[in-house]
Amino acid sequence: MVSAQEVEQIQREGGYRLPVPQPDHAVGFSGFAFTEDQQRKLSPFFAPDSTFFKATSNMFFPFLTAEVKRRNLSLQGAERQNAHSMAVAMRGVVELFKLTNRQRELHCKTLGFSISYNHREVNINAHYPVIKEKRDKRDEKVIYTYSKLCAFDMRSQRDEWVAHRFVMAVYNNWVPYHFKLLCSAIDGLSGANLSVSHVSWPPQAEAGAQEAEARRREAERQEDERLKDEMQEAEVRNAEARNAEIQEAERQEAEGLVVPESLAEIPESVAEIPESVVELPESQNAEELAVPETVE
Repeated sequence: MVSAQEVEQIQREGGYRLPVPQPDHAVGFSGFAFTEDQQRKLSPFFAPDSTFFKATSNMFFPFLTAEVKRRNLSLQGAERQNAHSMAVAMRGVVELFKLTNRQRELHCKTLGFSISYNHREVNINAHYPVIKEKRDKRDEKVIYTYSKLCAFDMRSQRDEWVAHRFVMAVYNNWVPYHFKLLCSAIDGLSGANLSVSHVSWPPQAEAGAQEAEARRREAERQEDERLKDEMQEAEVRNAEARNAEIQEAERQEAEGLVVPESLAEIPESVAEIPESVVELPESQNAEELAVPETVE
């Protein structure tokens, strides 16, 4: 729920704005990758600490983001965060090409990738803009979307290196082509089409959003700690219960020394030795029991 104070702040700022992307990991181009002439052509668009062309003070045009989630959460939240981060990154490329009237070249062209993962699952997506043409090019509608390239279980020995091989393929095969595309648009900039009005991102309007994002991440961290503490407490309780059962069994065995119930006493119904079974008298010896002689 949005509080009344937050609503008033949004109204003062002129409308709702999405939070500034803060992915767990991001990759882009260093400022040293561009020539001095290219940096000079881009410099009018660098508002103080905020522009669609720069993710950080020294990262231009990010093309890869990654989000990680804890083990008891699905990857849907990570997918949404990556989609937002890459939408902002792709908008910088689209705005750059708009300055040279080449934005339609980017229709359904892959402009970046994202990786969402937890302790088990990994999802890899490709991000691209869908540009719907209109008569007035200034009113063209751009939809930033993505397609899932692959999803796998990293615990499998067959798939444990898939993410690594994919990222290395992006660096070695796709990045040089993408960088060449960006340079072609930057080289086409001239003084006549340099306008910062539609590509700047005022940081003042995003201060509240950044604080909200920081609060959200802090809440997630506290929730992680709470769940961890609950799991540890449950393990301690289970261990104490097991120890109590063992001690009780040992106490009963030490105190009673009772013959187990399975060993019943000899039943009273067992009769004594029958009287008909008579022992041989001691006075009787072998001679007395000799066979009598035959009478003639």
